[in-house]
Amino acid sequence: MDCRDFATQAQAQAFYERFAPRDPHRLDRDRDGLACEALP
Repeated sequence: MDCRDFATQAQAQAFYERFAPRDPHRLDRDRDGLACEALP
């Protein structure tokens, strides 16, 4: 699972928050709490 699997940042963020505070899929590379920031 990585950022390419999501159509929007909001979808990625919701998925990311299910695992918070862990990030086993490394969706938040810069660790600022926002997953897949480059997505629309």
